[in-house]
Amino acid sequence: MAFPMREPDLPPDCFRLDHVLDTEPVIDSEGWMPIQEAERVGGSFKFVSSRKATFRGRTLTADLSRFNGLSLLAANFGQSPLLVGIKLVHGHGHGRDLPPVSLSGGREELAPGERRELEFPHEAFGVYGFPVGWSHIREVEVTFSVERCYPIPGSIQVSIGPLQARIRKIPVGPRLSREGLKGLLTKDVPGVTSFFDRSGGDAGNVGIETQKEATWYPYAPANPGLLIPPPHTYPKDRAEEILDGRIMGSRIGHPVDWDANPSGELEWRHFLHRHHFMRELVKEFANSGHDRYAKALDGMISSWIHANPVPVGSNGGAGPSWETLSAAWRLREWLWVAGIAWPNEYFGQDTKINMMCSVWEHARSLVDHRGHPNNWIIVESAALALAGLCFPEFKEASQWLKIGLERLRDEFRRQFFSDGVHFEISPLYHAICVHALLEVKQAAEAKGVELPEEFYSPLEKCFEYLVGLRRPDFTWPSINDSGGVTSDYTALLGLAGQVFHRPDFVWVGSRGACGAAAEKASRFFPHAGIAAMRSDHSEDANLLMFRAGPPGASHVHNDSLSLDVTALGVPRLADPGITSYAPGPMTDYYRSAWAHNMFLIDGKEFDRSGFGFHEKIKPAGEDFHWKCLDDLEVATGICRGWGSDGGQAQRSGLLARTVVFVRREYWVVRDVAFGEGSHEITACWQFFPGPVEVDSKTHVAVCLGPQGQGFELIPVPEQEEFRTEIVAGSLHPPGGWVSLNGADVPATAFRHTVRAPLPRTMIWLLLPFSGTPRSGVTVNRIDSGGGDILVEITLQGRETGSLAFPSPPADCAGITAEQMHAGIALQGRDY
Repeated sequence: MAFPMREPDLPPDCFRLDHVLDTEPVIDSEGWMPIQEAERVGGSFKFVSSRKATFRGRTLTADLSRFNGLSLLAANFGQSPLLVGIKLVHGHGHGRDLPPVSLSGGREELAPGERRELEFPHEAFGVYGFPVGWSHIREVEVTFSVERCYPIPGSIQVSIGPLQARIRKIPVGPRLSREGLKGLLTKDVPGVTSFFDRSGGDAGNVGIETQKEATWYPYAPANPGLLIPPPHTYPKDRAEEILDGRIMGSRIGHPVDWDANPSGELEWRHFLHRHHFMRELVKEFANSGHDRYAKALDGMISSWIHANPVPVGSNGGAGPSWETLSAAWRLREWLWVAGIAWPNEYFGQDTKINMMCSVWEHARSLVDHRGHPNNWIIVESAALALAGLCFPEFKEASQWLKIGLERLRDEFRRQFFSDGVHFEISPLYHAICVHALLEVKQAAEAKGVELPEEFYSPLEKCFEYLVGLRRPDFTWPSINDSGGVTSDYTALLGLAGQVFHRPDFVWVGSRGACGAAAEKASRFFPHAGIAAMRSDHSEDANLLMFRAGPPGASHVHNDSLSLDVTALGVPRLADPGITSYAPGPMTDYYRSAWAHNMFLIDGKEFDRSGFGFHEKIKPAGEDFHWKCLDDLEVATGICRGWGSDGGQAQRSGLLARTVVFVRREYWVVRDVAFGEGSHEITACWQFFPGPVEVDSKTHVAVCLGPQGQGFELIPVPEQEEFRTEIVAGSLHPPGGWVSLNGADVPATAFRHTVRAPLPRTMIWLLLPFSGTPRSGVTVNRIDSGGGDILVEITLQGRETGSLAFPSPPADCAGITAEQMHAGIALQGRDY
């Protein structure tokens, strides 16, 4: 049974609704123009073979500043449910380069055959840039789209009516009154209410109940989950800085200005409203017991509830306060406040009761609305289940728990490959999802609640993926949208080690201080198409992460066949990460092939973002393979095609990369570009920040560490000369950047280009070394007439053998990654 937040079935003295004071037309029905080709069918528009239909219109008046809501009349004549969104393009803003745009998030639902007036309240709009309210609206866009996980329909057919602006009188939060709260409880909340007498009768008043039990267990100071850092790269301010009005690196004053927009970034505002920063106050209170931290939490939460009533008639859109993901994260953060700070006398009774009212509003909103069909739903469903577990006094608590667990079970089955990798193939979002599931497992087991089987060995396997990707310095590669290049999931693995009683998880969580390292050094994840080729678990280990396989459900980078390399414990070649999702050249650059360690044909990247949803999550299958021999570990990935848009017409070529880990000392990389005719082949290499030297004749790049750890990137070319370009910190166009601690940091990037007929093979030696300014390596490449290649390597007078690469099959159309391994061998093993 659903409880629509549109209009809860509660009397006015229990739940306060908005009142519409005035309405004014903004765009009439004839003022809309489809921005792509459409057929007009009576009063509707038909978009054939389309996933999205967009209309554009100019407002009758540009100044909408006196309004605080929009409504749109629309109808869906198609066979698929549609999601509707509005974007407001502002005429001007407060300087800076970010585009002044307000967007609703595009997730208001319109069912097949449905015609209704959709509500878009002001508080459900997110903002990029610095627009001055709604004072100068240049243009309005309305988009009708199909959920990306649904099959593409034959057509989208819609009618679009007038857009109206509204003035609403909005009550302060919470909308649920104390009288309403009383009717939604079965018994008193320990330490908060005393609505009922001991015999179960109605006491008729609200007083202070004695703290009898921690219903929010395990949200207690001893839980290591308290130390898991928030999932953003903004600065993590200390508790004293937060008390002084500094949050996530920006000074926004005290009391908190919940409308603050210091950077013009949508994400910053969302994280402000997710309340992750409050965790520092909770931790300091848990450590010191000082009243000032509880008092600050009381004031912040009280002011937030007052300033942000739950939207009625909307799913929260892209608004920072009630977007479904923000509501879920905030609810989880509040559980730490309730578990640790509530008993303090300076955490006031009024705030506790208002929090209970708001908890109900959060849970009801999450029952009724779901966000994007990826990590969002897992985080939202976990928050809903936790609300049911931690607040059993609510009449609806068992329903919250049941719905939350059912959604988590279904989403686990849908979103995780059988090798334990989340289908977005991003360590950050993988960690977010397994963290949410782990938190539910903890709370449910503490309450004696039975869980679906997915919470046991399948979830445990998901943590093995994070263990496998760990660098020797206990940071992680930033595949897809995973923030900066030095992400840290140690605290999460420490918690997982405690829950699953896994010494290898504990070892990573404690940075090697406790537990025991995993038995396996290298790990391979066949469905996600990822190899982690590791020498050992020491602090000066060698590790190469090879990324092949599907692009992922969302947060996609054009990084097929890319690498991330650590040599003798020092990160050297980096997946560059991403700093912000704000539209702009830097965001586009971080997601491009040019920013990654991979190779391109004719400068064209294979844009996989245009793939259909099911193609994005199709397991790697025959396009990824690995094998382990006595002296060699070999992994191959295949990328079928290249081009600028991922369209079928440009997907006839094929790229293959094979990585060979020789005696766990160094790697030899073979890149093969299949096709016909003469083309430019460009190999892109992105280094971590730090000094890099390049030899102008040999094109060898050398990095030296403070303790003598060295790394050489050595091209092993044929007779043609490379053209080498070196960039670092370029803005026009962007090049030579990595994301580090929430900032764009210049870092050397090499691009080696050669023009040659296809098929073409390029060989690279990735060599860790120590003790000398140069490795002293000698590399010789011998090409036979039939396409076989022999790579002879002599390191400081010590022959390490000759690596033989047989010629790949001439017909690349049906080639598999396993076939690319045939005949690879290490010869002359006299070392």
